Amino acid sequence: MRRERAPPPTRTIEHSARVDDHRAPHHHPLPQAHPPRAAPAPPARPSPGARAGPRPPPGRAPTPSRSGGRTGPATTVSFGQEAIGHRVEQGRSVLTVRGADGDRELSARYVVAADGGRSAMRNLTGIKVERGVALGQRVNIYFHADLAAQTRNRPYLLWTIMAPDTQGIFIALDGHSRWLYSIELLPGETLADYTQARAVQQLRLATGVPDLEPDIRSMLLWTIGMGVATRFSTNGVFFAGDAAHTFPPMGGLGMNSGIQDGHNLAWKLAAVLRGGAAPELLDTYEAERRPVALLNAEQCMANAAAQQQAAKMMSDPALLDLMASEAGAEVRAQFAAGVEVQKAEFHSQGQQFGYVYDSDALIPDGTVAPTSKVAEYRATAAPGARLPHLRLVDTSGNRPSTVELSGTGWLVLAGPAGRSWIDAAAQVTAFGFLGAVVIGAAVIGGEPGERAYAEAVPGSFSALYGIENEGAVLVRPDGHVAARWSSGVPDAAGALRAVAEKVLARGTAVVWEIIGD
Repeated sequence: MRRERAPPPTRTIEHSARVDDHRAPHHHPLPQAHPPRAAPAPPARPSPGARAGPRPPPGRAPTPSRSGGRTGPATTVSFGQEAIGHRVEQGRSVLTVRGADGDRELSARYVVAADGGRSAMRNLTGIKVERGVALGQRVNIYFHADLAAQTRNRPYLLWTIMAPDTQGIFIALDGHSRWLYSIELLPGETLADYTQARAVQQLRLATGVPDLEPDIRSMLLWTIGMGVATRFSTNGVFFAGDAAHTFPPMGGLGMNSGIQDGHNLAWKLAAVLRGGAAPELLDTYEAERRPVALLNAEQCMANAAAQQQAAKMMSDPALLDLMASEAGAEVRAQFAAGVEVQKAEFHSQGQQFGYVYDSDALIPDGTVAPTSKVAEYRATAAPGARLPHLRLVDTSGNRPSTVELSGTGWLVLAGPAGRSWIDAAAQVTAFGFLGAVVIGAAVIGGEPGERAYAEAVPGSFSALYGIENEGAVLVRPDGHVAARWSSGVPDAAGALRAVAEKVLARGTAVVWEIIGD
């Protein structure tokens, strides 16, 4: 979605090259193949009335403390900063950053540009955007009004209005008094045509309250279009979120895509900065994420077109009269078909979960992953696919999901006769073959126990994951399957080492150097 307004100042995060293992705990911790280091003791709570330390200067967040027995990264979060220049010197990015105190330069090995649809970093690095044909423009009217009587306090997020005098969508921002009403502009109209009086009139027509007195806070014009950057990285600068791709909001895939970008890129940057992976691993970011962005952009545009078609039918008074008559059977059938098409906007499990990566950070196993449809998710554990959900049972009777076991690190899941993979994960962890991270490992199937889970439905793990009792899958930190062994192997540790060399773009010489240490 392209917004017609000046971009906000860029927020910069300065980060040292050192990256420590700051991993948030997940819901169901998995017994690890190698014990992690002890967590630092929590800082003492100050007594009531105790004087707090010095406050950070206005506009700057405090630098994380290095106290508590643990060294954290030197991180500073700065607000009101704008990147106005970029050049490459000796393989590093040099940014010119402008703030209230003037200009300064920052040097970084890598830069993550998540600075929005009108990305300054994208412009500075000369990256182009492929755009589709725009379907029109809309205006968002942001207002405050108590609509409890009209909504009857029903907790719906979207309210579609289709009437001869107004067609639009109400978006509940707080479920009570903060609202957005989005209206498509007629051909030739601009934001200037939406005066305060006209906006009030539209809101009265849409709510059915002729004397509504809305508190209109702002109006924003935006284009129903899509754009995907031709490159997602260049010279150590990586684009994520709206800086890499923009779609219309019909389908809600924009934030999902942005979060997936960050998840994909973060573990790869960490692996490279910790010395566990070669820089070539970062080349797989674009190879994996750009095809997904193109797929999501296409679907969001299709959703927008279907929505427009339905609105056109409902804006013609003569057509509405015909629809309500005995002679309107054909028109009613056409409208019903249009509603069916719009279901893809709201039921898109296949679109959200069914994409499968294809890059050098995966080991193909010779199988072809099943293809999901927009509203039909066909779960698979094929390399490149998202780790599929399966309900398990632990020794306490808890019922975690396989997705919860994934956490933020590497994970090996083996069949009920795959205990050798547990030992293999411990060996690979000890030698650091996957970088300075802990590899979780568990057997799925049979009786629950130490590093073992029962299936809620016996036999479901092997069937869903496509492996035999001695097979296994290796899951990356972003929850996607890196490799799958359909059956047991003579040397499980060797198999994991081979995957490490390929996925992390390392050669044998690097591996032997690590072993020698």
